[in-house]
Amino acid sequence: MLYANFILDGSTQTTINKLKVQQNNAIRAVLSAEYRTPSAKLYADSNIGPIDVNIKKTVIKIVYKSLNNVGAPVYNQMYLTGSYVVLVNY
Repeated sequence: MLYANFILDGSTQTTINKLKVQQNNAIRAVLSAEYRTPSAKLYADSNIGPIDVNIKKTVIKIVYKSLNNVGAPVYNQMYLTGSYVVLVNY
């Protein structure tokens, strides 16, 4: 769920909530946790944050790398429009 998750930035809260449910179910299955185990405990035990937090972290990293010319060259071809990251083809 972390791969290319910045694409989900700007998604509706309904979409994010559906993904959180799937993420929680997946973590419960991996950890063999009971259904009533609180999400906060699941995240702490698995060392994985909620998907909405991970999306924001990824966007912040991309913006930082783009503004500071750090990382892969593709970051230098990106710019922000509102809450979206756009890849410019040169």
